[in-house]
Amino acid sequence: MSATGDQANASGKPVVRGASHASTMARTGAWPKLKTGSRSTDVKSVQHLLTARGYAVSADGIYGRKTATAVGKFQKRAGLKADGVVGAKTASATAARPSRPPRCSSA
Repeated sequence: MSATGDQANASGKPVVRGASHASTMARTGAWPKLKTGSRSTDVKSVQHLLTARGYAVSADGIYGRKTATAVGKFQKRAGLKADGVVGAKTASATAARPSRPPRCSSA
């Protein structure tokens, strides 16, 4: 018998219902390292956060070249080491409330 859903992904850490996945991870410090080739809901969360800040990435859960480029640009703008890899510092910064409104591109 194989485990599915919550059983397969049980980490033993509390889950906060009603909060975004990213903000829950920021509070618990349970950030996985995300880099090119990663595929997960964590990647999708970071992609959504980047999109909300005006970066052109698709929230498909696949950490590809466009996501890595957007992460690197975000890191540079946030004063972090711009390596294109999402670790604890970058993840916390993406989950934090933006200090300025997202950039909008003109049509």
